[in-house]
Amino acid sequence: MDIPIDAAPQRMQPYSAATQAEAGLRDKKRLVSVGNFKNETDRPLVLYLEMLCAEVHLSPGHEVELLGMASPELLPISVSVSDGSVTVYPQRVFDPEWHVRFKGKLIPAGWPTRLSEHE
Repeated sequence: MDIPIDAAPQRMQPYSAATQAEAGLRDKKRLVSVGNFKNETDRPLVLYLEMLCAEVHLSPGHEVELLGMASPELLPISVSVSDGSVTVYPQRVFDPEWHVRFKGKLIPAGWPTRLSEHE
């Protein structure tokens, strides 16, 4: 089964200091957008974020922007799609400190992160 996603790599654009503070990040770190993912199916979809096994659970219709800490070893990402899940791998960085932007909220990705709890 094909799962429609939009995961085109984005230009590395750091977020403002206010956005960084919202996520509780140190001033020296910068988040950059690496892609947008939307669940266009009628079933739940799980984003598996490697290498530290973070999970983001998307209900049907949910859309997120995936962000990671700026690093020359972050992009390009690799994406693997299977039935009910999408796995995202950074290029070479072990812990990109994944975050998602969902409905205007910046949320650190954990195990698991259920977007339905952030509506």
